[in-house]
Amino acid sequence: PAKPHAMITPETKLQMGCYKLFCLLYPNSHGRLFMNHNNPSSSRQGALLIKMGLVAGVADMTLLGDRGIIFIELKTPKGKQSQIQKQWQKTCETAGYQYKLIRTIREFYNLLSLNLKPCGTSTLTGGGNI
Repeated sequence: PAKPHAMITPETKLQMGCYKLFCLLYPNSHGRLFMNHNNPSSSRQGALLIKMGLVAGVADMTLLGDRGIIFIELKTPKGKQSQIQKQWQKTCETAGYQYKLIRTIREFYNLLSLNLKPCGTSTLTGGGNI
């Protein structure tokens, strides 16, 4: 029998929406936004992933912004970070990296607008169209 599909949570829908928006706004920037695989599907897979470098609490996504790396944690408007997520946020910020808690597509859009040049511009051409 076929496996049942994983339940799509509100946070999953938010992440999917954020990724779709990024792809629409920045079609030539594939690879600059990616998910961090931090939710193993079983304890067996978790044990293997830990041996491969899995770290509990890591942000959901990473954005390679124009001025640096930004770690993005996605939560619904009422969602709360776990203690381990807060500890990882502190690790990031102490190391000098940006960490953003995003709760809506609008917040994500604003983050993109502040951290990526509009599609079709390049620092090599002084910001003009390519």
